[in-house]
Amino acid sequence: RYRNEYKQAFEAATAQLSARERALLRQQFLLGMNVDEIGAVYQVHRATTARWVQSARETLFANARLELAHRLGIARAEIQDIVRMIESQLGVSLSRLLSTRSRSG
Repeated sequence: RYRNEYKQAFEAATAQLSARERALLRQQFLLGMNVDEIGAVYQVHRATTARWVQSARETLFANARLELAHRLGIARAEIQDIVRMIESQLGVSLSRLLSTRSRSG
């Protein structure tokens, strides 16, 4: 029922990420890199990399929830059940979006 709205909200949330956040998520989800490999790219400890990746994921999903609540005109608290159902199926969408963003800038 909310698939298209969430897709648009998720795309908007992806566009709101910083270049580094997008790169981190692209490296993990699209390229399949682990935190050690990503850490080597940025020359930081794996714990730092893990925090960065987790923060980027949290930012992405928080922004998507806010955007969806705004698009549907409902309170953020009411959106949780809808989002849980949809986010369980996002791996493919995330890979596609990050792949698209890497080609376009």
